[in-house]
Amino acid sequence: MCPGYNNSTDEINKAAMLFCEGMNEKDIASILACNMDDVKSMLDKALHEKYFRYEPILSIDDFTKDMSDFLYNETLSKDISEVLRESIELCHIPVTVSMSPLDMFSKYQCSSPENEDNRKKYVRAETESLYIVGRRAAQELSQKLFDGQDHVIGVNYGVSVYSTVRFIAPLPSQVTNKLTIVSLFGDLDFHTQLEEDFPFIHKDKKLACNDIVAQFANRLGPNATAELLNAPVYIPQPFKADSTTFEDIHSFLTNHASYGRIFTASGQQSGVPLISSIDTLISGFGSADNYTVLQRFLGNWLDKEEFAKVMQYCENGDIVGDLGGHFITAHGKTNLSGDLPDFLESVNRRLVATKPKHFTEVAERHLQNKDKGAGVVGIAAGGRKARVLNALLAQRPCPISSLFIDSHCALALLKLIDKKRFDDLVKKNQGSIAFDSNTWSDGTKRLFS
Repeated sequence: MCPGYNNSTDEINKAAMLFCEGMNEKDIASILACNMDDVKSMLDKALHEKYFRYEPILSIDDFTKDMSDFLYNETLSKDISEVLRESIELCHIPVTVSMSPLDMFSKYQCSSPENEDNRKKYVRAETESLYIVGRRAAQELSQKLFDGQDHVIGVNYGVSVYSTVRFIAPLPSQVTNKLTIVSLFGDLDFHTQLEEDFPFIHKDKKLACNDIVAQFANRLGPNATAELLNAPVYIPQPFKADSTTFEDIHSFLTNHASYGRIFTASGQQSGVPLISSIDTLISGFGSADNYTVLQRFLGNWLDKEEFAKVMQYCENGDIVGDLGGHFITAHGKTNLSGDLPDFLESVNRRLVATKPKHFTEVAERHLQNKDKGAGVVGIAAGGRKARVLNALLAQRPCPISSLFIDSHCALALLKLIDKKRFDDLVKKNQGSIAFDSNTWSDGTKRLFS
């Protein structure tokens, strides 16, 4: 039955309700993150138990409040998805929206936490939402990756990626193709305080890129190979001062055997680096706020002056987040600080990892051959990710092939892309659980204002 669920009666209820709302078996399978055979079995049982008549029209009206909320939330998230797909930015990029827990709307804080209890509740809710979003992304990835073709899969770091690959768990008989899982972010043990920052994730689950790659390949079985990036992901700031020392260290790291296999083809018999063969790339996105785990290594990567600059750029809205550790500047903002481009070039050169251009190249290859892999699959939860997504979606060519987000993120993104459509959607759903502004935190109000 569907992964992640234990109560089969609940799943049958959900399948029946969605079917009676006019959704087909493929849509229901996507929402419940299971295969169509499971959906058919659930609908057969629901019909046998007379949950609905063949028309289909619901023949019982005593669903629990949880079931009623589920129905409303999923039909609403479908509405949000359709409005986003009508925008220029997303008309060619598939977007799937899951409903966010209500605590995300009522507990979110934009700046430094004023209420630590609210921050913990928000993080818990966002983590739960990421699992839902990740489950849906995993369903799509499973269809693309276990198709009999060989695939090279790039994997980024973080909670979003972990929340996706943990749900990709095929039967051994499904993995008949060769799968090469490539680490894009290398060794970086900056999640040492994971239990403190994300207490709702099992502490034995590490979020560093190499850890995720190794776990993922192990789960996929003997046909999967893990290609780890064993070079440190950045050159610490004390070595930036002396240019000769910096160049020596940079040369040493980029000549590491693992870096060569992935980025320069050094040691590859084919003469082609793995990065050029990636047909599927799984990634989250960093945000410029007090919640981001990117801050875990900023103190080692940047000196005090650079750190202060980054914080100021974020506060000014010049930097909106990161992609693979590389800072992303705001979309449509013309008054970027004069030294920002030079500053970003200086600090980004100290990263020994995948670059934003690699995301664009994978997405471009996918446009040329949609029958091979899934391209760049982006996973995000929370409105705090909207600004970095807005900036990336506005790029041409776009570094994203498909997007899996939750409603808190989707609404904030829609507001940035098309304020009128956002206002129309809010007006249409005024008073409903997700649009009740009386329950919104000040942070959420600022996102949606």
